[in-house]
Amino acid sequence: MGRGTLTTPCTTQSTGTRTLTARRPGVPDGTLITVNNNGAFFTAFSNGQTLPAVGGHYNPGTPAAQAAILLHELGHSLMPMGFQDDNGNQTAVNSDDSLVAKDCGKLINTIK
Repeated sequence: MGRGTLTTPCTTQSTGTRTLTARRPGVPDGTLITVNNNGAFFTAFSNGQTLPAVGGHYNPGTPAAQAAILLHELGHSLMPMGFQDDNGNQTAVNSDDSLVAKDCGKLINTIK
């Protein structure tokens, strides 16, 4: 796992994370999951705008949001049943977020 400032549209999502299979600008070499320095993992605001709730449930920049983001991205590496490649597909992002909330929500909600 790494962190970087993701600078191209193909590497940013509302949560500001990306599961990577290829080198992208702003992403450290050798990382599978990169967290955007300007994304919802670290902050509730980006480019002067409030970021949406992570997975529709967790306030950006909180430990619960961080857990949800990492579990979502880990899901792309493990590809459990029902998980989808969601690059550029908000419907798939929402579906993947729903799986994370359904299967991991109790754990995430214990994180303060």
